[in-house]
Amino acid sequence: MRRIRVAAIQFDVKSGDKDANLSKVEELLGTIANQGVNIAAMSEYFLTGFPVTRENVIKWAEPIPGKTTDRLAELAKRFRMCLLGSMIERDGKRFHATCPVIDANGNIVGKHRKVNLWMMHPADELGAGLTPGETYSTFEEVGATIAILLGDDFAPEPARICALKGADVIFYLTAIDYPWIEIYRAIGTANAYTNLSYVVSVNRTGVFNGLSYFGESRIINPMGETIASAGSSYGAWIPEGVAIATLDLDWLHELRQQPWNPLKLRKPETYGPITKTSNQ
Repeated sequence: MRRIRVAAIQFDVKSGDKDANLSKVEELLGTIANQGVNIAAMSEYFLTGFPVTRENVIKWAEPIPGKTTDRLAELAKRFRMCLLGSMIERDGKRFHATCPVIDANGNIVGKHRKVNLWMMHPADELGAGLTPGETYSTFEEVGATIAILLGDDFAPEPARICALKGADVIFYLTAIDYPWIEIYRAIGTANAYTNLSYVVSVNRTGVFNGLSYFGESRIINPMGETIASAGSSYGAWIPEGVAIATLDLDWLHELRQQPWNPLKLRKPETYGPITKTSNQ
């Protein structure tokens, strides 16, 4: 049987306080150290929080590898887990919203740069000078093919591309506040089924500049069922939690052999308008 254990870690991210946020990650990883977790993921901008402005991008950005990835590598080795979590990357004169992939041996095996940048407060990523990534990559970890999306879940195409590249598990690292809660729920469920993949959706908690982040980090199976949840946060109430689940990869691949597999029912020859820029 091919199975892996994954965890979605949510907490109240402290704006600009890297040490506090990394210490919280270390604390929460410690609470699941004996539960056989193979891959643990944190929310979008778990390292620095908001606001994403030009000033903060310059102040918070780090190279990869760098100080933060060195610290994450230490944690990955200590807890024997692959770690995922997004940060602001400096690459020469360019800046990116990036998730490094650090395996259980502490090696950086790859990274995903956010493609679909946000353009609204508190994360006007384009206005803040971030450069979008250009690809949706997959990575091989603990016998599974994984993909990472950073707030890219508001568009349907990125998840589909990841699935077509063979992703067994799609990790959505995001930071979404209350007005978007029903959309967040619907997108996670829909993308799990329409792409016949496991979805691990990780969201932050806490309050920033009057915006309340609701958490609800959850793990969704390919039939759209939530099989684990870290629970909802109401402002400063229930500020942290971890969702853990075992993913059955053999069952996933059995589902993909079924004639109703949405990936098998595609008609790419009719999808021309998708590649055109919308006038709306």
